[in-house]
Amino acid sequence: ARNALFSFSKVPEAKVTTLAKAVGVPVQFAHLLAANIEPARSRGGRPGWKVTAIPTLLQRFGVNLITGDIILTVDSIPAQQLDLLQQHLVNRVDGQVFQVELQRDGKLVMVEFKE
Repeated sequence: ARNALFSFSKVPEAKVTTLAKAVGVPVQFAHLLAANIEPARSRGGRPGWKVTAIPTLLQRFGVNLITGDIILTVDSIPAQQLDLLQQHLVNRVDGQVFQVELQRDGKLVMVEFKE
């Protein structure tokens, strides 16, 4: 069983929205991402958020995440540092491209998202 201290459900809704925006999920569907990620570590031991499932609705929006991806960084900011991500999002320009580092199928990949 997962340690309750690290349960994503314990993270405030505003922080869920922060992560969702950073990885290209429309804000109104942030709850779909929140219900389908959990804390994880990459093969190299780096902390991140593992995508346990991608709901069909998010696939229709073209969200470039797949089941099993581990979100590691957004614009070089560690994904689990949600306060820093929030600050980054506030200071960015609308339409700016985000670079998201993922572990996908055991390999590190960079994916770009645009809000």
